[in-house]
Amino acid sequence: MIYTYRRNVLKGYEIKNDILDMIVSRIDKLVEEYIGETRYAEDWPLEALINRLETDHAIRIQISEYDTTRMDKKALKQILTDLMKEAYEKREKTLTPEKLREIERIALLKHVDAEWQDHLHEMDNLKESVQIRAYANKEPLLEYKKESYELFEELISRIHEKTVKEAFTAVSVTGESLVNKLINGTITAKEIEYGLKAGYLSLKKKDEQPENTNAPAKKSQEQKPNDICTCGSGEKYKKCCGKICPCGSGLKYKQCCGR
Repeated sequence: MIYTYRRNVLKGYEIKNDILDMIVSRIDKLVEEYIGETRYAEDWPLEALINRLETDHAIRIQISEYDTTRMDKKALKQILTDLMKEAYEKREKTLTPEKLREIERIALLKHVDAEWQDHLHEMDNLKESVQIRAYANKEPLLEYKKESYELFEELISRIHEKTVKEAFTAVSVTGESLVNKLINGTITAKEIEYGLKAGYLSLKKKDEQPENTNAPAKKSQEQKPNDICTCGSGEKYKKCCGKICPCGSGLKYKQCCGR
């Protein structure tokens, strides 16, 4: 699934259906998180659930017209999914499909790469921990299989959550409008981040020589992996300019597949 997402983005395939599937997955996750095994609808924390959806996705969820006291959890999931998809279609019409697809591609690729790197680190930690559990009379292989599956499920959930959230909330601007805003001093931090990710903006000076992308990646002498990256993205160095490309080339991601 991870490589499918990445391939679809890099090859320019249509990803709208992927986003719609993520919306379904996100609703299912949130309903289970807030309602769980609570049997009676009158005991459901619906207000908190709706507030979470509205806050995360900058939308309004009108559920008052439905009689929630007579529905089960499955029906609630369907209603919320339909309302989210309706809001998504409205956003697509407002932005145009082309602009929304661009936002989604940038968001999906960014979160797949970042979360995959964190997942690999988690798997390394898991390998170390399961070996210790053998001393507690637990079968290391079974423990590893069980927890590695859970970690992968969490990985997919985080990608879905962050990608869907960005699909609903990210700004959509053209490269020309970003440059004009930068010149006029009216550009926002979020627009700068978007422009850097999309390649509309660059931190290089005009007379600066281009980097030799064929040269081996060198570790920064000034920045540590957990430092905030000096490029201005707001992310940690290891997840931004210092991130090694997962394709196996050994180059930094921005010098390889992220160009």
